[in-house]
Amino acid sequence: MENAGLLERRADENDQRISRVYFTDKGKEAYEKVHELMKVIEGECFENFTIEEKILLKRLLMQVKNNLEDKVGTGNSHCMGKHENEDS
Repeated sequence: MENAGLLERRADENDQRISRVYFTDKGKEAYEKVHELMKVIEGECFENFTIEEKILLKRLLMQVKNNLEDKVGTGNSHCMGKHENEDS
């Protein structure tokens, strides 16, 4: 992204050991376009969902995320597969 001119690195004003990353004008423009496109796609994906369905979906996806985060680093490489004691 830096090579594409979307981001630039600058040394921290107070600590030269730290390099900060900033959007360039081109990067800000690209971000806005992508952000607007994502809003359109999100609207299309959920246009027939009720508020309650959206809330339920978000809650379920957060639980999936939490389950996966709990498995990270535990050596359970099978966490994405079906477990022996699961029915579904």
